[in-house]
Amino acid sequence: MAWNNKNTAPPPHAPHSFRDAANYANRAVMNHNGRYEASTVIENETGIHARPAAIFVQKASKFRSNIQIKSLHKTVDAKNLLMLMSAGLSKGDKVTISAEGPDATEAVRQLVALIDSKFDRV
Repeated sequence: MAWNNKNTAPPPHAPHSFRDAANYANRAVMNHNGRYEASTVIENETGIHARPAAIFVQKASKFRSNIQIKSLHKTVDAKNLLMLMSAGLSKGDKVTISAEGPDATEAVRQLVALIDSKFDRV
C-alpha cells in the first residue's frame, strides 16, 4: 500500500512506499507473554463485515497457531467467523493481531498485511 496522493499526508500508520510497506508488514514483535503481535488500523470502508471477515478467517485458519484479534472493546478468536463479526470492527478501529504457536510470526504478518490491503487478498 503506497501512499501517492501529493495533496494530503498519509495516515500516520501507513507505509510511504513499497519498501516501507514490506517493512510495515514485518513488524510482528513478541510481547511479554510469548505471543507475537502487531497493531494496525482498519481502513476498509465497510470495516470487517461478512465478506472481509470470511476472507480473514479463511486466511487465519491456514495457520496452526492460536490467533486472536483484539479491539478496544473485545478480544475474539480470529478463526471463528461469528465471533469476528460480533466484534463489530469498523473503519478507523485500531486492532491488534496476536498469535502463539509454531507459525505465529508469519500468521501475524500475513493477517496485518491483509487488513492493510483493505482485504484485497494478500
